[in-house]
Amino acid sequence: MFTKWGDRFADEIPEAQICKQYWVKIVDGLGEKTHSSSDLVNKIANPNDLETLQEKLKNIPEKYQQQRYLEIGERPWWVYYVLEDTEVYKVKILAVTPGKRLSLQSHKHRQEHWVVVSGAANVDIRHPDFSGTEQVRVVQANESCYIPQGHWHRLHNAQTEPLILIEVQTGTYFWEDDIFRYDDDHWRI
Repeated sequence: MFTKWGDRFADEIPEAQICKQYWVKIVDGLGEKTHSSSDLVNKIANPNDLETLQEKLKNIPEKYQQQRYLEIGERPWWVYYVLEDTEVYKVKILAVTPGKRLSLQSHKHRQEHWVVVSGAANVDIRHPDFSGTEQVRVVQANESCYIPQGHWHRLHNAQTEPLILIEVQTGTYFWEDDIFRYDDDHWRI
């Protein structure tokens, strides 16, 4: 049995492949996280993942590539960098490849502020009472939007250029298991 805190879902961590290979069960949400071993394990245990991430990073315009970050994560829509991670806020840079979109999701313990740095974002923010109705608007570079806690939201890069935005999360809990997905192009739960 492999135990871990809840920063990412069990099937998203590099250790998952090794555990699956040896029939090891992964248990989430145990103990207090003090550091992340995922980057180290990713580089050592699964060189293919590192190559995929490096290929994605090559396509980010150089002026938006981050050299100083706490964590870097690969997602089907591209990559994110964690710049700050505290008890009361988390700051990320998201790079979304043209034509891709994030899942339609909500959060129980946090709200988010999105500032578009480059490109344009099609943003869908829905009040929980009207969750079945799309409420899409375009947020251009140097514009921002606010996603209240509990509201359904989705980000889509419908442009032909990369979308770069800064995400500031505020609230009481910032781990990935606070993502409730309602629709996802990549079949994540």
